Amino acid sequence: MAIVQSVTVSGTAGITVTNAPPSASTDWHLPEGGLSFPDFEMRNTYAPDSDDVSGSELTAYALGPGTMPLVIEVHGTSTADMQTNRRALEAAFSQVGETITLSIDGQTETYPMFPTWPKWGVVNSGDLKAHIAVATLSVPVNPMTTDSSSSSSS
Repeated sequence: MAIVQSVTVSGTAGITVTNAPPSASTDWHLPEGGLSFPDFEMRNTYAPDSDDVSGSELTAYALGPGTMPLVIEVHGTSTADMQTNRRALEAAFSQVGETITLSIDGQTETYPMFPTWPKWGVVNSGDLKAHIAVATLSVPVNPMTTDSSSSSSS
């Protein structure tokens, strides 16, 4: 049994992408390995260096902005439909002030998102014949707040 995975981008241009098997009505699809947790780095603040004390004194720390890597297949019933779905994906991820919600098996995490643009890579004639274009994204995100994680029973 597959674990249900999805990514939802909020906003008027928002979209939801799932790992459900693609069908004729699928606009966007998360392939196996296409979803990743965000990567964050700690942001550390140190006291001014002292001439007579080795090392540094940590005064504050917090998570800095991170990146959520994604691979999304864009599908269409024709090349024109695929292109329309490409533009919708671009619009969803280029919004300002929106969130991205990661859902894995009913567990959700919501992160404030910064605009980004998909990388479309090389044109693959086999995928184009099937009306598929593959986007890779590195979505800049801020850490989620303490109330941004939830779960639901299945």
